[in-house]
Amino acid sequence: MKRVHLKMDEVASAWLAEHRRKKSNSASEKRDLIDVLIKELEDGHRY
Repeated sequence: MKRVHLKMDEVASAWLAEHRRKKSNSASEKRDLIDVLIKELEDGHRY
């Protein structure tokens, strides 16, 4: 179970880093799933 958690954390961190890198290189205002998830976390919504 711990290994799965660590692997999922690694994958999600890689997605987030790639997303941030792409956003910093782009002037696009188009939102995607990761943008929505980040916004939900920042707003403090919990499900």
